[in-house]
Amino acid sequence: KSCCGRAGGGMAADAAQDQGPEDVGSYLREISEVNGAALASAACARALDAASTFSARSHFAIPPHRPSAASDGGGGEAEPSVYLTGHSLGLQPRSAQGAVMCELTKWAERGVAGHFEGELPWASCEEAVVPLLGELVGAADATLEVAAMNSLTVNLHLLMAAFYRPSAGRAGILIEAGAFPSDRYAVASQVRHHGHDPAEWLTEVAPREESGLLSTHDLLAAIDTLQDSLALVLLGGANYLTGQVLDMEAIARGVRRINSSRAARSEPPILLGLDLAHAAGNVPLSLHDWGVDFAAWCTYKYLNAGAGCLGAIFVHSR
Repeated sequence: KSCCGRAGGGMAADAAQDQGPEDVGSYLREISEVNGAALASAACARALDAASTFSARSHFAIPPHRPSAASDGGGGEAEPSVYLTGHSLGLQPRSAQGAVMCELTKWAERGVAGHFEGELPWASCEEAVVPLLGELVGAADATLEVAAMNSLTVNLHLLMAAFYRPSAGRAGILIEAGAFPSDRYAVASQVRHHGHDPAEWLTEVAPREESGLLSTHDLLAAIDTLQDSLALVLLGGANYLTGQVLDMEAIARGVRRINSSRAARSEPPILLGLDLAHAAGNVPLSLHDWGVDFAAWCTYKYLNAGAGCLGAIFVHSR
């Protein structure tokens, strides 16, 4: 999370957080060069820790590492761990237990009245997080563009039910190769639901062989080439496997350019949706300004809200 300014180093990191991810990248490279340590090395990580003016570790419950009997000859003392699975389940904030106990106490003391009383009335509790989520993803009007509800894949299905409207000769969906498996399953099932064959109408753009990364140019070129048969583009903002963050702003700008030409020919637009499961809370987002049509994300990864917590959606006000 240091790359989005969550745990940078000193005043330079604070400035980088204010100015954007390119400045954060410059700061990280500077630390690497000054210390003569490769950016992906343990030495560089230690240098970043030493330079940091803020650490979030104390705010979270971090499971201890318990060496196995096979590795230490008989099972040893629990050790501090480095937790690198926030992309699957974020750590529990130390404030979570108190917050949950507060609601359990309200349930015990007020019963059904808890739906409408207290600091967080249960009947409308999801509304409390909408302004926070709107700020997080860059909504212009959170009450209009953002909702907290359901789970990620349910929300993707609902959004595609609303915005994937295939027609004769135009039923295609474009995704990235290596998309999260449940995303691919959801997209393929939507194609089949409308009576089409995913083998024909589902296009996957592959990463470049030399880098293993997706190219913005390749994605936009594929959308441009297939525009007459595409109804929807659905991409992951950050790839769960490689950690690559797509240039969502450039992709949205490119899709708008293609749609502008299509509008001049009285042709329907290609809609752009994003799965932000690995981007929300992890990288800067400006969905409204970028012109993204819709997006969905979960809250149990980089938002540390706990397993089973509400997902959320964004739908552009236009």
